[in-house]
Parts: sequence; C-alpha cells; structure tokens
Amino acid sequence: MLKMRSAAVAQEEVLDAGNGVNVKVFEMVRELLKTARTHLAAFTQGLRAHGMEHVQELRVLAEGFRSIAIDRLQGLQARSVEILGLATREQIEQLSKDLGRLARRLDKPKRVRKVRKGDEGTAEGV
Repeated sequence: MLKMRSAAVAQEEVLDAGNGVNVKVFEMVRELLKTARTHLAAFTQGLRAHGMEHVQELRVLAEGFRSIAIDRLQGLQARSVEILGLATREQIEQLSKDLGRLARRLDKPKRVRKVRKGDEGTAEGV
C-alpha cells in the first residue's frame, strides 16, 4: 500500500513540475514497462509450455529405460540362478506343489480292478 502511494505521489510531482520533458519521459517509461510486462508474461507462458513438452518427453524416456532395466535385471537374475545352480522362490514353490501332489498320489491305496467273468484269464488284479 505504501509503495503504491509513493508511486502516485512521485507521478503527481513529475506532472506538477510543469516540465514537458519529464512528463514525456515518464509516459515513455510507463509504456516501456507495460510492453516489457506483456513480453515477460508471454515469455514465461511459452517457457512453461515448452518445459511441459520436455517433461512429457522425459517421462516417456524414463518409462522406456525403466522397462529395459527391469528386463535386464530379470535376465541377470535368471543367468545367476543358472550359473549358481540355485532355484528362485517361484521355482521352489512350484517344486513343493508338485512334490505334494506326487506324495498324495502315492499315499492313495491302489484300486483293484474287479475281474469280470469273461476276462478272468487276462486280468491280473491290477
């Protein structure tokens, strides 16, 4: 508020001085400041728009690098597991499931097929 008041007082003093040169300089400076303000606003707006384009481009590049890095890391993990002879957690879980299924199948008693009267010579009771 104080700055606005002092600017208004300074403007009145220049206008009241009666010197036509001071008034012309003041008007010229004011017009230059208005023009500079509009140019600055346009420049910052263009800079923001241009910057956002670059941000989008960088985001796309980062996603591409991320997917490539994940693929390479998975490949390195698989190679290291093969070289060391170790199994991954998923492989161990799958082996455990398979072994559990096999154990259940072995624990079940064998079914004995009933021998039909016509098949007595061919059936062995399996």
